[in-house]
Amino acid sequence: MKSKQHPYPIDRAWHLFAIGLAALITISPAFGQSGDSDSLRRLQEENAALRQRIAELEGPKAPARTAPAADTPAAEDATVPVTTTRVRTTEDGEDVVVLSPFEVSGDRDYGYLKTNSVTATRIGTEIQKVPMNISVISEDFIRDTNMQNIQDVLRYQSSSAGDGRMGILQPATGFTPSGIMTLRGFPINSRLRNGILRYSGYSLDNVDRVEIIKGPAAVFFGNAFPGGVINYVTKQPKFHDIPTRLSYGYRVFDHRMGGSQLKLDHNAVFSDKAAMRIVTVWDNQQGNARYEYKKGYSLNTGLTLIPFESGRLRISLEGEILKKESNTDDDAWRWPTQWFADYANPPANLIAVAGAAVTGAPNPVVAYRNRIFANVGAWIGDVRNAAGDQRIALWTQPLEHGAYYNNLQGNRVYDPKFNYYGIGTFSKDEVATFAVTTDFAATDWLDVRHTYTNVMHRFDRIFSTFSPNADGMTFGGGQAATMQGYEIDANYHQLDLVFKAEFAGIDNKILVGGFLGETYNSYYGNVNHANVFPNFGYLPGAYDKPDEGYVSPIPAAFRHPIAGWGGPLQFVRNRNGGILTPQQIFSMYDPSYHTAPDVRRITEVSRGLIDHSRPTREEWYVNWQGTMFDDRLTAFLGYREEKITTVGQLVATNPPWFTVPDYALENIPQSQWVTYGLSAIFSRPRTTKGDSQMTGLSYEVKKNVNVYASFSKTFIPSGVTYLGGDYDPNTVRTRATAIGLNPDAELARIEAEGGLTEIENERGQNMEVGVKITSDDQKLVGTFSLFRLKRQNRAVDDQQRQFDELVNWSGPNRTGTQYSPRTVRWYTASAVEQTEGAELELYWTPKRNWQTYISGAWMWDAETVSDPSLDILPNSSLATQIQNEITFSERLVNAPEFRFNVRTSYTFTEDFVGEHGRGLNIGVGARYSSVMNIQNNVNMWSARGGITAGDYVVFETSVRYPFELYGYQFEGMLNIDNIFDEVYSEGNFGLAPPRSILLTLGMQF
Repeated sequence: MKSKQHPYPIDRAWHLFAIGLAALITISPAFGQSGDSDSLRRLQEENAALRQRIAELEGPKAPARTAPAADTPAAEDATVPVTTTRVRTTEDGEDVVVLSPFEVSGDRDYGYLKTNSVTATRIGTEIQKVPMNISVISEDFIRDTNMQNIQDVLRYQSSSAGDGRMGILQPATGFTPSGIMTLRGFPINSRLRNGILRYSGYSLDNVDRVEIIKGPAAVFFGNAFPGGVINYVTKQPKFHDIPTRLSYGYRVFDHRMGGSQLKLDHNAVFSDKAAMRIVTVWDNQQGNARYEYKKGYSLNTGLTLIPFESGRLRISLEGEILKKESNTDDDAWRWPTQWFADYANPPANLIAVAGAAVTGAPNPVVAYRNRIFANVGAWIGDVRNAAGDQRIALWTQPLEHGAYYNNLQGNRVYDPKFNYYGIGTFSKDEVATFAVTTDFAATDWLDVRHTYTNVMHRFDRIFSTFSPNADGMTFGGGQAATMQGYEIDANYHQLDLVFKAEFAGIDNKILVGGFLGETYNSYYGNVNHANVFPNFGYLPGAYDKPDEGYVSPIPAAFRHPIAGWGGPLQFVRNRNGGILTPQQIFSMYDPSYHTAPDVRRITEVSRGLIDHSRPTREEWYVNWQGTMFDDRLTAFLGYREEKITTVGQLVATNPPWFTVPDYALENIPQSQWVTYGLSAIFSRPRTTKGDSQMTGLSYEVKKNVNVYASFSKTFIPSGVTYLGGDYDPNTVRTRATAIGLNPDAELARIEAEGGLTEIENERGQNMEVGVKITSDDQKLVGTFSLFRLKRQNRAVDDQQRQFDELVNWSGPNRTGTQYSPRTVRWYTASAVEQTEGAELELYWTPKRNWQTYISGAWMWDAETVSDPSLDILPNSSLATQIQNEITFSERLVNAPEFRFNVRTSYTFTEDFVGEHGRGLNIGVGARYSSVMNIQNNVNMWSARGGITAGDYVVFETSVRYPFELYGYQFEGMLNIDNIFDEVYSEGNFGLAPPRSILLTLGMQF
């Protein structure tokens, strides 16, 4: 290592000259771009050489501050990564700057193209050498295509299918994602933020890039469905000057106006040891349908510290506050025209098959109308019975925006802005995140990273769905609001160690890491409120207790026996044992005896707190990456083990008066389990374990052409605990007694038949081969892959076994009617689904100012290979036979056979209208998807005309133009999505948005 010397005046002069020359090379006025790629490349090489020389002369200081590179007008300089650095002495004695292996950097990155990924292997690795299909969506691409949310990030991905309900539906757990977004035909539940699981609040407000790994990648990121991983990488402080950007956007849906967004991105360099970045966004937008809106804000602050001159230690602190609320309609007009016609004039054949209650009524026509008035399911059942064909699909009407109904004059009118959720419905995300990441370059052969993250998520949803009645005039169902909520308070610790050594001609990197996560989850159930204010009818003491002579002052009409909100067995007493009325809980509060009452329980209309869980995740993993044969062969091996332990479902009934401790089944007498809402099966402690493996090779057959092969396996614990489901023994006893069976014998039988047999982990398996190319002039970068992906040991309803279960019927020996929900919900966990296909992704840059992105896929196989629950037996019901036929003849849900996407962007480098035109950017994109199934059941059976998604071609465009005003740099931008107003679905009932226009004015200074 060279000793540090005081610089001579000539050295200072050289430094100033070099920095000035680098600035002249990198700065370009008005966002202009060079059309001469060879000249520009030479300038870049000189620029990089100058920076290297500066680093050699100055030692391990923070990178010099520079202006944005000429070829990346709106992007930060990719050749100046903000990272932990240190000086390493080479064999010839020269000092060079070494980058942290945890960071992403690439001298070839610009615009849409990103050549490195941190998501695939947990360390920054060149995509060219990773034996997996990796896609990186840059900030430029996000901006040009007007991406708004997590749904949008898949729109240009090959083999993908989306779900417009993202951000609307309540996510249940980390294993049950909200919506059914898929890659390669399978769901994606690994949705990460900086490598940490993200439960909700998938915001693009503060995103530097989005990395997508296709297929199982859980060896690096925990248990997951086999579709893949989406990782949001947030913007970090930079130690060089970048412009502060302020922008205002106004969005329009045809004639519905008024969507505003304000965004500020500011980077402050305090010194060569400290930098801060603040990104804040304010939203007040309206949607296409009536009452739709999206409003809220986010504040993201990052502080990076490099405390020592050596640069070996870097500390990054990040805070996030996000609050977003929306009313977003996710339904469409789909109701069959014939249903309304048959209500207006009930056919004789439907009346005849409707049953004695209709045929024997004084007026069968009126009786039949009453039967199907608000029940389209009863109508389609009659249609099938009358035709003698149980395979007739229900949902065959083409999807449309809005709704149809008869106006006051009796005319059928079309309301294109109708909102099926109506006013008052909302979904709300609230997220608060604090993270500290410490990078330490301990030695030349060891790098250490520790991340601590505290994240608090709260998701709330209140909605009331309106559906048309058969009279064609009214809509029903909206009177009963449904409420859902989920809250997570989590603490995560993650430690990564990267060992580097050259041995036996192999350049080795070994990543060893561990993860510890502790969360406290609270689920808030559905409560329909009919009470007056204040809501005393929800509190303990709302019911009479005759054996003690207690009469509740709450009228019977306002008592609510809902789980978690004060059942008939709950009472709060004074210190003498007397029962307090609900009002006295507040007026006779005894602080020496009572828990302090929470006034929100009577003033806030909220969801009933149903249960808690307190899982602990413990994980460890090791990943070896070896490069050999003059860096031509790169090998990967990875293994991961993890364990999730929970003390059992903690049912907290009416806190703070009734709370349940850990191991409640052991600590609370069984006689009180009903009072606290405990179930001997549902609430028992559980530990799940699993492991993941990955192996792969990438070989450079010729310069910049790599072939690769990989095999990976992942797992996910089944959301169902036992083959018998989480059945309640008390319910089994009650049902058995009612149908004349011995309750103890029935419980023993169910257990002997496997009711308490734990379901094995679901497995994902991916086999993949492919080729990655980078042309010598770097004008073409691409990946082509062939894959076979399996989803094994999937838990599905065993419909035949549920049909055969004695206690699922109202009468003995399976007579009467089946109960819904079932008393015992039998499952099987050996279903296998499989997809096979090919994917292509290309970045083509014929000129530096002309970028084209192309992606596509052909997934020729997307099938259910086996499902024992649908085996045809001698006593199989007709419903099982039909479902068997559908399952094994139809493609998997949300698995399009063909996808093709293209996006091109061109920037003019010369003026063409007088002194104007230079810097104008025009972009055009198109997306195609073949048809795909929404649901594989008889109601939507596509082979019988059921509605489907996909089968669309959608175009979008963008125009950007920079200009200067009063010495400030401005940029105007126009985005038009769905140019031709295509009516299409990306994967569910809800239609994608119609044509929208976004106008954005940005300023940088």
